Amino acid sequence: MDDTKPYELDEVDKSPDAAVYMAETSETIEAVSADGESMEARVLHSVNHRKLNARQIQLTSIAGSIGAALFVAIGSGLTSGPLCLLIAFIFWSSVVYSVAQCQQEIVSLFPYDGSFIRLAGRMVDPALGVAVGWNHFFAQTSYVIFEATIINTLVEYWGYDQSPAILISVSLVLFLAINIYRADLFGEAEFWLAMGKVLLAIGLLFYTFVTMVGGNPIHDKFGFRYWKDPGPWAGDSGISRFESFVNAVIVAGFCTGGPEYISMIAGEAKNPRKTIPRAFKTIMARLVIFFVGGSLAVGILVPSNDETLTGGSDTYAGGSP
Repeated sequence: MDDTKPYELDEVDKSPDAAVYMAETSETIEAVSADGESMEARVLHSVNHRKLNARQIQLTSIAGSIGAALFVAIGSGLTSGPLCLLIAFIFWSSVVYSVAQCQQEIVSLFPYDGSFIRLAGRMVDPALGVAVGWNHFFAQTSYVIFEATIINTLVEYWGYDQSPAILISVSLVLFLAINIYRADLFGEAEFWLAMGKVLLAIGLLFYTFVTMVGGNPIHDKFGFRYWKDPGPWAGDSGISRFESFVNAVIVAGFCTGGPEYISMIAGEAKNPRKTIPRAFKTIMARLVIFFVGGSLAVGILVPSNDETLTGGSDTYAGGSP
């Protein structure tokens, strides 16, 4: 295994509060070709500014993966029944937590730029690093397209009657503007956006509790009424219930964000040996409060057989809980 010294860590550990700048350098190393011949190769080291502070990393770890899917796409999973949806989110939360524990160990030890993409090539094989990198690229690209489309759909639902190209183009330009500038500016933008998502998710949980105990206009203490009628599962037979569960698992898998957001910013974190492990420790709270709690909340508030969820006559935004 490559025993190259993780040179980035030395400067960070000596000056934990400094924004360490890693100049782009290259070095010549001895290598062996596929035919067994000795050759020289040049290794290019990238640039790390390390300007993300602990405050920015903590909020990114808590709410960085909470996207529009949790508030909009979760409605299609609710058609499987509230219990199916809850179990599906618990299942994916356990998977994400297990992956996070594995990533925490390796990313805290080697907080490189490129994170798990670069580490896959270093620890296993360069081919795996290429495959992981392209897979992550296509996944993130699809998320950007989904987010831009959802923004337009939500605004259209509230009466906007212009060309969809306008809002989608504005959204893409804003996404580019946030990501194209310095790491500390990105971290600050992510901090305030994450703060808004946290407040929105906590507001959903608080609203659910207040309304279910009678704090609504008609003072109806409905509690878990929709878990009894139409019931916790969708379908009358074992096969139909299993199909409903699979549908809920697919939706929950799309909505539940993984720990890769923390891993990707490790290369720009100040004193990553301390800040990154602390950020990973918040993943359990994020999964339980936002994803499991959010799925429980929508299952309490909306019946799984509601026409706006199952009829397909409303817009995607209107069919969202």
